[in-house]
Amino acid sequence: MKKSLVALTVAAIAASGANAATLFNQNGSKLDVTGSARVMLVNQTGSRTDLQNDGSRVNFKFTQAISDDLSALGHIEIRPSGEDFGGGITTKYVYAGLESKSVGELTFGKRKTAGDNFTLADPTEQFTNVKGAVGLTTNAQKVINFTSSDYYGFGLQASYIFDNSAAKRSDVVKTDANGNSVTVDTRDGDANAWQALLTYNVDLAQDVSMQAHALYAIQKATNKDDQSNTVSNKIWGLSTGLNAYNFGLAVDYLHAKQNSNNTADFMSYMSQSNKDTTINAKEAKAFQVAATYQVTEPMDVYAVFHQFKYKDIAGVSGTSVRLRGFSLGSHYQINKNVLTYVEYDSNKANMSDAKRDNKFYAGLRVFF
Repeated sequence: MKKSLVALTVAAIAASGANAATLFNQNGSKLDVTGSARVMLVNQTGSRTDLQNDGSRVNFKFTQAISDDLSALGHIEIRPSGEDFGGGITTKYVYAGLESKSVGELTFGKRKTAGDNFTLADPTEQFTNVKGAVGLTTNAQKVINFTSSDYYGFGLQASYIFDNSAAKRSDVVKTDANGNSVTVDTRDGDANAWQALLTYNVDLAQDVSMQAHALYAIQKATNKDDQSNTVSNKIWGLSTGLNAYNFGLAVDYLHAKQNSNNTADFMSYMSQSNKDTTINAKEAKAFQVAATYQVTEPMDVYAVFHQFKYKDIAGVSGTSVRLRGFSLGSHYQINKNVLTYVEYDSNKANMSDAKRDNKFYAGLRVFF
């Protein structure tokens, strides 16, 4: 479930409704298990209707008290591999660290980054990937992450992302097809990043609250074949939202720009085969606005408009591509542990050969 300001009570309760099953709790040591089974029907333009796994998962969380304020923690999340209910089991997240009630949490390992918590205007389950549209890293294999405790409504989350390979560079001299000696690097280029997210939450009145997020990130990658050619993707974003009684309204904006000599691949929804594809550009802007309404206690409805724009396509100055789309959906909570949803999404790029992509999802999630 997306952690979004405008994901109202129906979605929020279902995501946290199931109490953790405590397998062990003795002498300050505690092991909890939670999870969910998730399935969905999918219909996309150009494809047959299909039944898929929707990210079913099991979470194990271990905590060990050190003092009244400090504890150690470990977290593992496992999931079935793939969408077709076949294959084995994959480890989605695994990390460990320390948690202080007064200061915050510091963890090390494979986990989500600060960028994953940026959006407030995304109540959907499948669509409006504004973070992916600008290439923002939302999870990685090697992350140091700090999440502060709340201070008068303010919070800070910071992540440093290591390159996947710890191997040092090893330049080898080889002979090319023309008989010339060339220096070749034996490993992939470096890739590291850091992200900082500032959050603010405030209750303005009874049943009225506001949230605001500010993000800044630098993501770097060095070209394997040209060590002097480093792509630096600088990303900043602002998000704000308001909840008033049964209504929610929020806006997300993200801007990414490469250093002047390079382009980078951004995620987009431009494929006529209805799959997320990449587009090579120097600059990307992503905007979305979402509104939600809680119709009854077990049901909400929501609508999202999004626009992604890319400039200097493949490094060609003055070129641009724009994608616009919308999403409509509804959650219905059967009980505190069972959630259903339906969603419809439509997108089209402003290219002469582009076709409109339409997608429809119906999902069932059982939490435990």
